[in-house]
Amino acid sequence: SSGINAEYGEAKKAAGLKKFTMPQIPIVNMETPFKDTSEYLDSFGKLLSSLSAESTKLHKEQTELSNSLMTLPPSLMLWANSEESLEPVLSKFGAGVGRVSEAMEGLVSLKEEMFTESIKEYQRYVTTVKNVLRNRDHMQVAKDFFTTTVLSKQRDLERLEASEPGKSFATFFGKSPAQVKSEKISRLQQEITTLSNEGEQAGDALVVASAAVRSDIERWNINKEKDCRALFSSLSAAHTDYYTNSIAVWQELVDFIDKE
Repeated sequence: SSGINAEYGEAKKAAGLKKFTMPQIPIVNMETPFKDTSEYLDSFGKLLSSLSAESTKLHKEQTELSNSLMTLPPSLMLWANSEESLEPVLSKFGAGVGRVSEAMEGLVSLKEEMFTESIKEYQRYVTTVKNVLRNRDHMQVAKDFFTTTVLSKQRDLERLEASEPGKSFATFFGKSPAQVKSEKISRLQQEITTLSNEGEQAGDALVVASAAVRSDIERWNINKEKDCRALFSSLSAAHTDYYTNSIAVWQELVDFIDKE
């Protein structure tokens, strides 16, 4: 996520955009090249929030189960001390429950480290990209604003150049109508030049920022697929190890009890 922020920031910095006043255009109604990406991020963000909530709930339940299991061995040992004939079985059973509880505690800790942290990282990335896309859209608004304003002023200039010089407030200060018209034309031409330059800067910044966003998202999609495969493979292996070890513990208890 730091990469996309850096590239986007450099795009604005390189363009040297000035502050300007423009009408408030609702970004949400704009058609942008990243509309599908924005909608996907909204959907993916909701999915991550749901997964995060379920992961938190599961973590709590499994932690409580692990803690409850840890209370059994001491109770079983007390029972074993008062039942000499059952002492071997109760002691062995208590030790087995303790091993299963420790294994579950390890599984819960591993899932918290692997799965929960991965979800948080994806959530941070989604928030970052959504902010960058929103800023990119504002840059598009700026570029469109300059383009529209230049066209409007060019039409004003054409009308002014085609008009006959007339009286104005300035003529009362000794300026001829032709001189007043010439000065207006000069000011409009200067405004058009300034706005055109700023519009070009805004357009350049938009191109660079869009390329940075597109490149980072494409790279992220590739990495996301690899990350998800590795994540779920590791989680599956962790559960396999847990249940394999747990079954081995219980089978060991069955064999021990059958021999007693």
